[in-house]
Amino acid sequence: MIMKRMFAVMLVLVGTTWLAAQEGRVWLPRPFELPPFNRTQTTLIGVAGRPSRAVAVGNGRSPLAIYVYDRLGQCVAHDDDPSGPIDDRVAAWVPAESGPYDVQIRNVGPVFIRVEASAK
Repeated sequence: MIMKRMFAVMLVLVGTTWLAAQEGRVWLPRPFELPPFNRTQTTLIGVAGRPSRAVAVGNGRSPLAIYVYDRLGQCVAHDDDPSGPIDDRVAAWVPAESGPYDVQIRNVGPVFIRVEASAK
């Protein structure tokens, strides 16, 4: 469990560095508080065939989930697996077509959680 959490934190740090080096903007570069049973969302412009990912790491107080939807509202990627760390999430996808993709990070628990997140 500790190794999985350390891997997720390293993934966020490496992913954030990688994302910052890419063209475009990094989503939510600062930690933020997410209220119980609430969500935050952004829209990214996906490029067909170019891998995209969203990463969220919480402080361990509440379970998180990530969902990615295409312009038709179909879920194209998600991470809400209850068998792993409950607040370390990565959703990766390769857009089938260029256009907007909605990325949601959800707090699915009853307490506030501090989250670090990025998406590209």
